[in-house]
Amino acid sequence: MSRSFVSLSAVIQDANLLDANLLDANLLDANLLDANLLDANLLDANNAGHFTSVATKQATRLIPGWAAATERATARSIQ
Repeated sequence: MSRSFVSLSAVIQDANLLDANLLDANLLDANLLDANLLDANLLDANNAGHFTSVATKQATRLIPGWAAATERATARSIQ
């Protein structure tokens, strides 16, 4: 009887370890998924910032030319 009890106890212990391992695996998967999504979102934010920066630089280059053309057109219209 005590041998059966020991075997049953071992089976229950193994089952509990399996549950714990599955729980750990699920938490690990969830954490990795969260980390990957966070990385993807940061990457998107960095890309958006980069494109905004490029657009700003392009606009900044265009403004002096636009200002000069406006001044020339204004000067011609005054004459």
